[in-house]
Amino acid sequence: MSVTTPETAIKAHFDRAAKQIQIMQGASVGGTTHWAIDDAANDETYENAMKGTDMTAVDTAIAAAGDIFSATDPKKLFTMLNDYLRIKLSLASPYLATYLATVGWRVPYEAALAYTEACGVTLPTQWVFAKGTRVASEADPASSGMHQFGYFLSTAYTSVSGALPSTVKGAPVVMVSDEGSITGTMVALATLQDATTKQVAFTQSAAANGQVILGQQTIGAAGAAAGQTTIPVAATAQFKAAEYALVVKADLSVQELILIASLTTNTSLTTTTNLINSFAQNDLVLPMFRNVARQSGTASASIYAYAWPDRIIAL
Repeated sequence: MSVTTPETAIKAHFDRAAKQIQIMQGASVGGTTHWAIDDAANDETYENAMKGTDMTAVDTAIAAAGDIFSATDPKKLFTMLNDYLRIKLSLASPYLATYLATVGWRVPYEAALAYTEACGVTLPTQWVFAKGTRVASEADPASSGMHQFGYFLSTAYTSVSGALPSTVKGAPVVMVSDEGSITGTMVALATLQDATTKQVAFTQSAAANGQVILGQQTIGAAGAAAGQTTIPVAATAQFKAAEYALVVKADLSVQELILIASLTTNTSLTTTTNLINSFAQNDLVLPMFRNVARQSGTASASIYAYAWPDRIIAL
């Protein structure tokens, strides 16, 4: 990320912190635990000396190694940011949530947890996006760490991680298959943020690992300028008033969270507050869901449903 302003610096801090946590958590996954090493020693005296709740605690602490921002010095990153928002910008409490409402972008899941640990403040769930690192279209998402709802195969659906955690209000759903040329239209049963459901049809990408965002809509010819509340779209059935959605540039360089006030059927969405950014024709509006399952259709190969992080994060 190019840092040129305090806003881009704050976003970069949260993204870097989230990526650092992901890397450290990933480094402690797999292999043989310390408890299991001792359990295999074939020496009762040794095992009695080494095994037990203390060794289990060692493994537990290492597995949670990504929680580096609970330590005194690392947590200063978030307490200093909080002080900047409170003192220098004179924002109202809760300071980070108030700030995010002025810029429109959300915070990565891992960094939001670290911020809570450091500052003792839990972000409102709409300001937290799903875990993991978003991968480019046609890249394999298997090791991305993204939340996997489940997968479609033939006429069945298998849940993997199920619904989003309670700390995330909703996320765009991306459908990915590691095989190309999947034929036919599928209909997903998507769970909205208010726990109601909608049937949303999709046709999987013909490319291996091609991505399809469930229910995405392109913005119409008039565009949607900053300072206005109307976003023209050709289809509205996948959206709902009082639900959050994500508006993004076609190149994915800008993301803005919106709360839908009302719908004009198959014509437009109206937001509760003025847009912060300007969006042009063919930019995107993405509905956000909490879970997904199969309604109908036959998948000729596995189609995996992931929660799509708002942006690619990096060190």
